[in-house]
Amino acid sequence: MKKIYILAFSAMFSTTALVAQSNKQLKMSGTAKNHAVKNDKKYLTGFEGATENKAEVPSSAFARGIAKSLGSTNYDLQTNGSMKPRIVNLGAGKISGSFTFGTGDIDAGVPDRGTGYNTNASGAFLPVPTKRVEPERTGFTNLCVDSEGTEYAFAHGSAAAGGFKLIMSKKAKGATTWKQSDIPSDIVSGELWPNVAIGGANGETIHAVATTDLAHQEMVRAMVYFRSKDGGATWDKKDVILPGVDSSVYKQGMDGDSYAVTAKGNTVAIAFFGGWEDTNVWISQDNGDTWAKKTVHKFPLTNYEPDSGYDETLLPPDPNRPNPKAIFSSDQSGSVFIDKNGKVHVVFGRMYVSDADVAVAGTNFFPGTSSFSHWEETLKKHCVWLML
Repeated sequence: MKKIYILAFSAMFSTTALVAQSNKQLKMSGTAKNHAVKNDKKYLTGFEGATENKAEVPSSAFARGIAKSLGSTNYDLQTNGSMKPRIVNLGAGKISGSFTFGTGDIDAGVPDRGTGYNTNASGAFLPVPTKRVEPERTGFTNLCVDSEGTEYAFAHGSAAAGGFKLIMSKKAKGATTWKQSDIPSDIVSGELWPNVAIGGANGETIHAVATTDLAHQEMVRAMVYFRSKDGGATWDKKDVILPGVDSSVYKQGMDGDSYAVTAKGNTVAIAFFGGWEDTNVWISQDNGDTWAKKTVHKFPLTNYEPDSGYDETLLPPDPNRPNPKAIFSSDQSGSVFIDKNGKVHVVFGRMYVSDADVAVAGTNFFPGTSSFSHWEETLKKHCVWLML
C-alpha cells in the first residue's frame, strides 16, 4: 500500500512535506505557458466516494533531505488550496507538527482519517502516530500554540449529525491527552476547511475562518469568521460575514482553502485568493472587532458565470496574457503574514484563467505559468516574482 511520509526539517526554517492535487505536468517551453487546461478541480471534504480521494503523488524533494519523520499517511490530499499552519515553535529547539493522517484503505475512504500529530517537546520525536488525535473522523487539520504553550488542532468533522462542524482539540503544555470541543455555529449546513491563527494582547485569542458547506446569504459558499478570546472556552464571534463579502461580488461562492489568516498581537489579517474574483485582504487592528478591506488584485469581471462570455476588448491591457481572453488572477492559494513592523504582506500563486469557448462547459487555466505575486500595504499594486 502506498504511504506518504510527512517530514519535519530543522535548519533555517521548519516545514512539512506537502502534497495536493496534481495537475498534468507541462515542460516549461515557449508554448507551455500558452497551454490552457480545463478547470475540473473538485474541492474535497474527505467524505466523498473513495475513488475521488485518489491522487498521483510525485516523489517529494523533501523526502530526499535530512529530516525527522513526523509520521506517514495514506491520505494524500493535504489541502485543496492554501496550506494551513501545521508546524509550531515551542521554543528552545522544540517543535510540533501535524498532518492529515490516515492508515486505512483508500478504496474504503480512509475511515481512520484525522489529525496526525508528533512533537519533540521531550527532547526527541515521539514514535510516529498510529491513530488520529480526534475521537471521530476529521480532516484538513491546523496546528497552533498560544502564549502559555497550550497546543490546538482544528479540523472539520463529518456531517453525520446534521451539518459539518469545526472541531477544536486542545492539549495543555506538558500534557499528553487532547480534549475536544465544537466551535459553535448557527448555520444549519455547517462549515468546512478551517484556517486558524492565535493572537491577541495576551496571546490567547483564536481567530478562525472557514467556508459554509452550502449556499449562505445568496452565495454558493461564504467565508465566515469566528473568534474566541479565552482559548476556546467561549466564542464571542461566530458565523461573521466580513465587510464586502456578499452576493454582489461572491455570488458564485468562495472556495474551500482559498483563504489564510494570521495574527500578531492585536493585528489580524485574513486573505482571500480569488480565481474569478478579486483577491482581497481584511485587516483588523483591534483583535477582530473591526475590519478594513483592501484589494490586493482587482479582477476585471464581477460575478462572472461560466460560459456566459465576455468581451476581451474590455479587459485591461496585459502584454503577458497567454491568449486574448486570458485574465490574470490567482491560483486560489497563498499566504498572509505580518512583519516585525506590523505591516501585512500577501503572497499568492500567479495564474491566468479564461473562458474562450462558451460552447464547452466550464473554464480553463494555464498551469504553465510559474511565478507568484507579493503585495504589502505600502504598494499600490502587487509585484510578480518569477520562479526560474
